[in-house]
Amino acid sequence: METQSSYGYTDPNDLKDNWKKALVSSDTGAEITDGANITIDGQTALSVDIARTNDNDVKVQQRSYLVINGDKGYSLTVSLKDGDSDVLDKFDEMLTTWRWAE
Repeated sequence: METQSSYGYTDPNDLKDNWKKALVSSDTGAEITDGANITIDGQTALSVDIARTNDNDVKVQQRSYLVINGDKGYSLTVSLKDGDSDVLDKFDEMLTTWRWAE
């Protein structure tokens, strides 16, 4: 998880382009695809899936969500070896239990 200021924005779509660029900035071979939006404790979260090959020539998948709560933007990411799709299901399941602390 990474967090930063939401710069006064309340809609994650306003941060989407810069967020996506940051997710793949260090890997020009990464492929990024928009996914379905979800809700994390009442807040809309944007989704992307990333496919890349790491330095050990292992194909890796990542799923990232961008959500804004209060004055912070949160990027929540899980990484897994390509093909371990049950990890994605568990990650999404875990996010259904997420609660923001006041």
